[in-house]
Amino acid sequence: MTSKERLVIFGFLLITMLLLPFTLKAESEQQMVEKWLANMETVKPKLQIVPFFGISYGKVTPDGYNTFATEFNRYVKYTSTTGVTALSGIYRITSFSGGVGLVVKKGMLTFGFDNWLAVGSNNKGDFVAYNDLGTGLAESINDFEMRSQINVRGVYLDYQYFLLNPPEPSARPDALSFRAGGGLGYYAGYWNLWDGFGGIRSDTGEFYVLEDALKGSGPGFHLSAGFEYPAWYGFTLAFDAKYLWLKFDKMDKRLSATYELYLVNSETGDPIQVDFTGPRASLSLRRYFTL
Repeated sequence: MTSKERLVIFGFLLITMLLLPFTLKAESEQQMVEKWLANMETVKPKLQIVPFFGISYGKVTPDGYNTFATEFNRYVKYTSTTGVTALSGIYRITSFSGGVGLVVKKGMLTFGFDNWLAVGSNNKGDFVAYNDLGTGLAESINDFEMRSQINVRGVYLDYQYFLLNPPEPSARPDALSFRAGGGLGYYAGYWNLWDGFGGIRSDTGEFYVLEDALKGSGPGFHLSAGFEYPAWYGFTLAFDAKYLWLKFDKMDKRLSATYELYLVNSETGDPIQVDFTGPRASLSLRRYFTL
């Protein structure tokens, strides 16, 4: 081998040795980038939303309303029907609810609404109204709709923590799960009374006829717990128990800036309070979606 050939080989080896670290470094950096991207794809958070719709049933004892109904029934009675009162008390609540939940780590944040079926009574028939129970003076009211019904609507925010089998980041609970928590909401009540209902205005002395509902609103607070179980077609079936604190201190009709119309307790003269505090039980269908 000539000196010229040795020089060429030596030069080739020298260039290779000089370029090799850069080649290895480039490959190493590329591998690091690919690994980082793969890791980011693995840990990328997945948003889970859970729309739901259900029905609930509850027990209440609104003493203020029921006292009003009892007192009213002393003065107004059916003409011929016995054993049936003109107004009924309120003891049970049925409502429809819906909304959407958001899975937050091992918990569920829910925004929902409640729409209660009307409670109270709406009886039609012939009645006799006593002006004075002592003298027996009375007035006949024929073919009349004796209505006293309350509708309630509300929205609420609830958070429950999964104590058993929380949902995976991209799937619904795969077995029986249990969660518990609480929340708050805001509710509005509408008290619809019979045609011709009204009262004497203290500012004018004239009789005012109510043409729409007495209204009341206020906050509600609840504690809740529930079970959830995988059902069919990707749905889960949920059963929840809740205790709701909700009371309307006064349901009225605002007549002006300084005057309002409302019902009062005949013994105390205070506005009738309608207290819907009590336990609830609900059954709902839920569907988990991953975004």
